[in-house]
Amino acid sequence: MKSILRYIAVVALLVTGGEALAWNRLGQNTIATLAERHLTAEAKAEAHRILGGNLASGTWYLNDLRKEETTKGCWSWSFVAVDEQLKSTTTSPKDGIVRLEECIETLRHRADHNAAEVNVALRTTISILCMMHNVSHVRLANEPLSKKNFALNISNGKPGKKEAISKSNWRKFWESSYIARHSCFSPEMYAEDVDLYCSEMFAEWSKGSPRDWVAEFASTECKPLYKWAKDGYYMTREHHNRYEAVNDRSMGRAGIRLATLLNELLK
Repeated sequence: MKSILRYIAVVALLVTGGEALAWNRLGQNTIATLAERHLTAEAKAEAHRILGGNLASGTWYLNDLRKEETTKGCWSWSFVAVDEQLKSTTTSPKDGIVRLEECIETLRHRADHNAAEVNVALRTTISILCMMHNVSHVRLANEPLSKKNFALNISNGKPGKKEAISKSNWRKFWESSYIARHSCFSPEMYAEDVDLYCSEMFAEWSKGSPRDWVAEFASTECKPLYKWAKDGYYMTREHHNRYEAVNDRSMGRAGIRLATLLNELLK
């Protein structure tokens, strides 16, 4: 299936302008669906009770918050930062990992909180777990470009006058470029594909705490990308295809880590 998906929906790949957030919704719903595949029956039942629906119903929470005048600053929670040693050590309330830890404590002691607070904590947890495994949402202390949404130029791979360049940027690229290739798939189909590709790595990815997960993702997937990334970078079709695996592994990490966390919290 993977070889087919690499080249499907080429036209959709170019539709990244106004549709970027929609494709990102597909990605986040796929992560939530993947997580559901690995929840215990007890955790799934409790999550559905709290949300009044499945995990996918909580994925878009941060995107909804940023539209409200009183909560626009909450969009900072969709980003996480690592220090010079690629460790997550921040205590800033604007960082996603700090807000995630607050939500974890609310869920762990949910009997001490009202239903609305628990609902918000779970939806925020789902949103942040998705976002913090997006390459463009991880800020590296020694990589200035990781804090910018710089331009990319993506070739369609055709020779001579048939070549077309798609204008994009770093955030749009990781939020929608590869997801657009799966635009004809439901979250269930996409989750199955990621599950099959990443399953052998799930046991290792499940180890540690959320801060460990940020550090591992930053050092393993994010840091190496800045060896070639630069403002205005010209990306060949071959280069573009090569890094789809990073996108798939990122979604796999997010899904299995969300399931791991909820299986521990929602007992």
